[in-house]
Amino acid sequence: MKAMLLSFTLGLMAVTLATANEPPCCSQCGCTECVSAYCRPTCEQKAVKETHYRVECEDFCPPGPSQLCGEHCCGEGCNSWVHKIWKVSCGEVRTRKQLVKYETEKQVPVTKCTVVYLCRRCCGTY
Repeated sequence: MKAMLLSFTLGLMAVTLATANEPPCCSQCGCTECVSAYCRPTCEQKAVKETHYRVECEDFCPPGPSQLCGEHCCGEGCNSWVHKIWKVSCGEVRTRKQLVKYETEKQVPVTKCTVVYLCRRCCGTY
């Protein structure tokens, strides 16, 4: 089993080295005579996220000052424990501003250079 795996690995390496040493072929016609490498710009679309901020306003009522209305005696007489009675009031309406972050996605054109192999005949059409 090990010998079989070793022979398969060596065979795969031999095929890889053989194809790596082959001259490149032309991208347009497929010939292998006098092929040169050129850079060709290609335009692609890329999604880009943009971060934006906005302000949201919210009205709220804060508590106002409380007023003492009276006392209530608990237990035997007023000497043991006194419960105070308070009147709750509301303050003026206030506005709180909150910063909200949100993201949008837009498509942006991007130029990318790729390698192209062309022969002398096809180089004129490039």
